[in-house]
Amino acid sequence: MKYSKKPTKLFLKKLSKYSKTNKDIYYEIIESLEIITKNPFDSTNKQLKSKKCPKCKRYQVRNYRIVYYVNTKKGFIEFIDIDDRASIYGKY
Repeated sequence: MKYSKKPTKLFLKKLSKYSKTNKDIYYEIIESLEIITKNPFDSTNKQLKSKKCPKCKRYQVRNYRIVYYVNTKKGFIEFIDIDDRASIYGKY
């Protein structure tokens, strides 16, 4: 099953920042979003150990992490946040 994408405002804001500052990372993130959309439950997509978002998963793109939530009932993936490794684990 292919899920639809539902990015948050925060996610879109950070993604646009990377599109201006670092094109290589931006294109890798876009490719990663397609990979996640095709198979969000892949073994490389690890469960995020968090009280703030207990059902969220994370995906690694170089030194960055994409945090997302899969809603299987409604068939969409909510992309919550993207940031460098050190910052993302402090938030979640």
